[in-house]
Amino acid sequence: MPKEIKIAEFIGSLCVSSDNGQKLFSKLKSLLEENNKIILNFEGVEILISLFLNVAIGQLYGQFSKK
Repeated sequence: MPKEIKIAEFIGSLCVSSDNGQKLFSKLKSLLEENNKIILNFEGVEILISLFLNVAIGQLYGQFSKK
C-alpha cells in the first residue's frame, strides 16, 4: 500500500523555501530506501515554486533509478 504524504499538513500551504524542500526530500528519501511507493497529495497547497520542487524531488533523480 502506498504511503501518502499530505504536503499541506507536512510542510504547510506555502511551499516556497529550500529548507522545506529539504525536509520533504529527507522524508521521501527515507521512504524510498524502504522500498515504499509514495503518493504526494498537494490538496491545500496555495503556493508552490520550482525551488521547493527542485530540492524536494529533483535531488531524488540523482539517488534513485526511474524504477
